[in-house]
Amino acid sequence: MRHLSTYKIVFSGLKEGIHEYEFLLDDKFFSFFKEGEILGGSVVAKIVFEKRTNLMTLNFDLRGNVRVVCDRCLDEYDQYIENGSSLFVKFGDPKSNIDDDIIYVDPEEYELELSQLLYEFAALALPFRHVHPESEDGESKCNPDMLDRLDSFTGDYDDDDFEDQEVEEELEEEIDPRWNELKKIFDNKD
Repeated sequence: MRHLSTYKIVFSGLKEGIHEYEFLLDDKFFSFFKEGEILGGSVVAKIVFEKRTNLMTLNFDLRGNVRVVCDRCLDEYDQYIENGSSLFVKFGDPKSNIDDDIIYVDPEEYELELSQLLYEFAALALPFRHVHPESEDGESKCNPDMLDRLDSFTGDYDDDDFEDQEVEEELEEEIDPRWNELKKIFDNKD
């Protein structure tokens, strides 16, 4: 945990105004978040911190590559991410965090611990589905052996296969016969 102590902003004693910080989120940083989906990477986090009397503002800009597991072939790959986010910091009861954009800190506090926020902003920048990007010629960069194994279990399938007549017939057979009478009403519309 000692390494994570570098991801702090000590605001006590800072003059009011704008202050800029830059942190590197590297493999060592991501190793502290073992339960997360990011395995490692190199992300530069630039933070513009504005201090005022009763309010502080944090503007985050994260850019870089993170290592994740491909959902299709289960190999690791590097995913480029970027995320720009803002948070407001107010003094008050830390348990009263109601808003996603406002963090409350104890009035006696003198620093902001940012490691968890930085990890969350990096994770939020990930695409919903983690799949190897395609090559310049449109070919998948996924592990070809794994793709062959998947095809052997599932066969070549296309999204249009779900519109197959047999599937529709099976669905119709499962319908309660009482609903068929209602269906006749809709079919007779003129």
